Amino acid sequence: MVDPTRPLNRRQAFVRAALIGVALVWLTGAIPRWGQWFSPQPYYRAQAHALLDGELALSHKPESLALDLAWVDGGVHQVWGLGAPLWLALWEAVGRAIHLSPFPDRIALLLGIVLVLYALVRAWSGPGGDRSAASRGAFLFTALLPGVIAMLRGHVGVYEEAAAYAYGAAMLLLAGTIGMIRRPSTPSYVALLAFAGATGLVRPTVSFYGAATAVIATALYVRHRRSLRRAARAVAVASGLFLAGGGALYVTNLVRFGDGAEFGHRLNLEDLPGNLYATRFGYPFAAAPAGAAARELVGGMFGRPELAQRREFYDTELHAGQSEIPRWREYYVTTYTWPYLPLAVAGLVLGVVAWVRVRRRKEPEAVETARGPDLDRDTRWLAAWAVLGGAPLVVFYLRSPSVSSRYFLDLAPTIAVLLVIAWRHVAAAFGRLGLAGIAFAGLALWWGVSVIGFRNRRAWLPPIGATLADAATSKLIDPLPGPRPLPPGAYDVDDPWLASYLGDQWQCRCFIDVDRAQACDHAGLPAGSDVERAAGDQWRAIERRVDPAPVCAMADAPRTCALDEPEPRAATGEAIDAGRSQVETRIAPPVLYRNGTSWDATTGAVGVATYLFVDDPAYLEVEVAPADRSRPDPGTVPRVRAKLMLEELRLVASASTARGVRLLFAGPRTARYRRGLQVVFLAFGPPDRIDQPVSEYTLLRVAWRDPREEQ
Repeated sequence: MVDPTRPLNRRQAFVRAALIGVALVWLTGAIPRWGQWFSPQPYYRAQAHALLDGELALSHKPESLALDLAWVDGGVHQVWGLGAPLWLALWEAVGRAIHLSPFPDRIALLLGIVLVLYALVRAWSGPGGDRSAASRGAFLFTALLPGVIAMLRGHVGVYEEAAAYAYGAAMLLLAGTIGMIRRPSTPSYVALLAFAGATGLVRPTVSFYGAATAVIATALYVRHRRSLRRAARAVAVASGLFLAGGGALYVTNLVRFGDGAEFGHRLNLEDLPGNLYATRFGYPFAAAPAGAAARELVGGMFGRPELAQRREFYDTELHAGQSEIPRWREYYVTTYTWPYLPLAVAGLVLGVVAWVRVRRRKEPEAVETARGPDLDRDTRWLAAWAVLGGAPLVVFYLRSPSVSSRYFLDLAPTIAVLLVIAWRHVAAAFGRLGLAGIAFAGLALWWGVSVIGFRNRRAWLPPIGATLADAATSKLIDPLPGPRPLPPGAYDVDDPWLASYLGDQWQCRCFIDVDRAQACDHAGLPAGSDVERAAGDQWRAIERRVDPAPVCAMADAPRTCALDEPEPRAATGEAIDAGRSQVETRIAPPVLYRNGTSWDATTGAVGVATYLFVDDPAYLEVEVAPADRSRPDPGTVPRVRAKLMLEELRLVASASTARGVRLLFAGPRTARYRRGLQVVFLAFGPPDRIDQPVSEYTLLRVAWRDPREEQ
């Protein structure tokens, strides 16, 4: 018979972690079968290759740009952090040594999962712990939280991989904190703070748990050494390593995005005008009343909005307590349910009670040994860890520009620890009655029902094999060069070739063949589908074509497909090939990703925000007119704002024109923004219209320099 008070040794802990980890990635579909070991989205994989080549940029070719990547100072950058790619780079280096390259990134994910599970098994049931029902339940809550499992059961792209790695990093911090609570030592303290300082590289939100870990571990270590003087040397070394990790994050952000506090989310290229506006120019929810923001956060986290029938990003009535203020919302995974809320509050209350109890104790507290879990001691420090790590995230997500199911999993470490606190007190109460086993059976049943009942409403994105993975990675880090079409100094709606300069305005293809292994995630359609834009900025599926050359029937072609006299020339300045129709050349997708997204080259209608590529910008001139084609009142200054990369441009003049109003913005003050290929972001109208499909303006012209000055 197993002695529940006897902790697990390292071998036992590893065997359990390995078996659970393999079962988890198989049952969730992260690795569904032999050979499907690669993520279909190659961003982390490409970043790992770049790091091993001594580069931070994935590529220095704009042809590499794809959804949510950023073009900064002549480089293509991903915005999901360097922590996971550093882990992949470690295994890629091993793979190259044994002639296994690219190293399967889902195998690297599995190894990371096993590491986290091992750390949690050792934390709860290793030295200082036991094999009791309380410890088994604590492991169940932290290692296998149903919301995290639900996320892994569906569409696992780079967004979900980032959330999974972030949760794993937070659980390693938790395991280290538990070790410091029960068996503090100088080596473990120094190593824990070094890791805590680097966790911001995984995902910025994890840095709050890293800071909480550093504070609590330092307090515990000083207490262990009996005085600050005795602990000073180790505290100085550990603090230096912690700050070095934060410094590495700051420096890499500075090099990659031009600002140490920028993580790329104000520079990434996407096709959601409302989100572009919110992240670059401001958003109405930033001023939401505290009560309304709190109700929305609670309802979004616990009210199961993923079950709502409406699925648009700006829909209303998705969950209880939703505010009427426009906000980008994406709910597709069950994160928590209403029973989680009172249990989490109970854990918080128990933590407060534990701190009050120890402060009221008059006699000196007895020296705590490592002979087993101390419920009151663990409760105090775990509650402090959960609050210190989670409170800043609660404040941030109260009024963040956007919310999503996966964002709420940033709070999962806090929720899981508060549930653990409540559960361990319940288990202790049942244990005094000799019913601890029954209590654990009830907990396991509730966990199983949650895992089965939690939904993931996004279609499963299957992993791919080595051939496709290698092709997708190569396409991202070393794409074929393209024409990079740009007009000579200005985009103009009257230019018959305007559409040839813009992005995928009429067609977007989703391929899974070896030459084009990139899915159109934004379309919400399965990989391998061809899609085209229909009326109302919606997308509809069309038949898959082997030949990617676009075909445009003249009977229903947009204006940009019509042939003009005299015969126009291609964007490169070369004559159109005789063997190809002019129609095919005119609408062939250019290489500048989504250039002019939401700008209709036929009518001039534009969304509330867009972006355009420019080269060597000296100034910015924007001409707009009211969408209803009415004449603006004299002296009216349209509500248009402009940013060149991270710098907002200053409006210096406005004047009426025959078509509308011309706005002149001063050129960028930042020297590097005045050279090379840059991105200009434009916003139209007030922030409270970010939920509208089109703005109140038509965009007529955008100019950034006079090409005659170069002649």
